[in-house]
Amino acid sequence: MQHTAIYEDISFTLQEILVSLDTLVDCPKNGSWMIKNGLVEVLIGILRTLSTSETIFHLTMVILNKLLHQDQNKDDDQYFLEIDSEKLLDTLEILKEKENLSFLTSAEICLNKILLLRNENIFLDCLLEERCYRFLREVLHIDEDAYLDPRYNKCYCTRCHAQRQLDDYDERGNPPRTYAVPTGWYRFALKTPPFAAGECAFDNWHRAYHGTRPEYIPEILRHGCLLMPGDITSRGDVLKEIEENRHDENQPENFNSKQIFVSPTIKYSDFYANGTKWNNFTVKVAFQVLIKPNSYRTGRETIGLEDQIDPKFSNNEVEWFTNRRASIILYGLLIKMD
Repeated sequence: MQHTAIYEDISFTLQEILVSLDTLVDCPKNGSWMIKNGLVEVLIGILRTLSTSETIFHLTMVILNKLLHQDQNKDDDQYFLEIDSEKLLDTLEILKEKENLSFLTSAEICLNKILLLRNENIFLDCLLEERCYRFLREVLHIDEDAYLDPRYNKCYCTRCHAQRQLDDYDERGNPPRTYAVPTGWYRFALKTPPFAAGECAFDNWHRAYHGTRPEYIPEILRHGCLLMPGDITSRGDVLKEIEENRHDENQPENFNSKQIFVSPTIKYSDFYANGTKWNNFTVKVAFQVLIKPNSYRTGRETIGLEDQIDPKFSNNEVEWFTNRRASIILYGLLIKMD
């Protein structure tokens, strides 16, 4: 498959074309026209190309999931008749065999949307919520009455996310900034401090994530904020910087690492959420946070990856950092089981 299109003296890479398509299909009329003119067939061809990079794969899946957004196109009866759902299902089933967990999550969301469009009953009782509650009580030992606000719990597993028919990305804050929905995770809503209401933080602040270890969760909740390297916990432990994944050569010279690090994409925070084995699952935990605009700086990834981590974000802007503790509010405890 050619990865470059040429028009006179202008050429575009496949990635540039997909980025443009991603914006164009935000308009339902554009999506309908492109489906009728064979866009899904082209996307299937890209997915079936063995040499497809992770960045190309993720961009392709983002476009497919937008095209399968049922609510946007429910008035067009012919919209989904143009999709060769059998061929797409076969392709997605092949992708599910890949070892890459990110591939698996994206493919499962798309699969569930197709089954929903075919009126097939895929929404059985969600098992993730029950398992996460068990992990919360058996491993984390959190005082639920003190810290949790179950009114706002939400499951983002591939089935529940597909059923809601929402996008994989959203915007929040003033000014608005994009963040990735935590697909594949379950969120326990946390009680927020009184100043959150005074700041109108849910309306005005940005959304981000912070990956951590299960053993740190009780101490972070007890302190009520994210901790920085060098902080001493209430138990007298000195918090050490997680060094396993960090590549400090990606940071500016003389960079002060005594900061709080978050990311607008859970795909990046996932790398810093060290998994633990439990009941044949690998369990990871992270926090969903509000972060005050203009209180943080953005930087490049520090895990040494060459491929783009998330198709919506440049690797040069996936790490946000601040030394202002009060500029971050914890509002969700996320758990993922693979």
